[in-house]
Amino acid sequence: MVWGWVLLAPGQFGGQASFVMVAGASMEPALHQGDLVIVRQAQVYQVGDVAAYHHPLVGPVIHRITDREGPRFVLKGDNNAWLDSHSPTAAEIIGKSWLVIPGAARLLTQLRSPAGLAMLSLAFGLALVFNP
Repeated sequence: MVWGWVLLAPGQFGGQASFVMVAGASMEPALHQGDLVIVRQAQVYQVGDVAAYHHPLVGPVIHRITDREGPRFVLKGDNNAWLDSHSPTAAEIIGKSWLVIPGAARLLTQLRSPAGLAMLSLAFGLALVFNP
């Protein structure tokens, strides 16, 4: 239980993990739309690492580091013919890919919908009623 918290706790709660939902096809075939990627901060980021960063215009992006230019990293989606428009610094990188859970982001998106939240509430309510 403690190890699970140490490995998977989000940074907002004192942990070292961040969760990134893959929203497009730019990283195919390595990552697919609907995958959930758990990223963790690293001491060093290298060419070839799949990393998530905060793009100032589009939010979180998860792409592969292809080069380094001084303090900035150049990233590109494996399925893209172009380089990313933003070259983040190490401070802007959320972390590098640590664990991929195929399709989990799709499930989380469904659970966050009004119908999904209603079903989740019903399940919790039934659990409370039938488990004294």
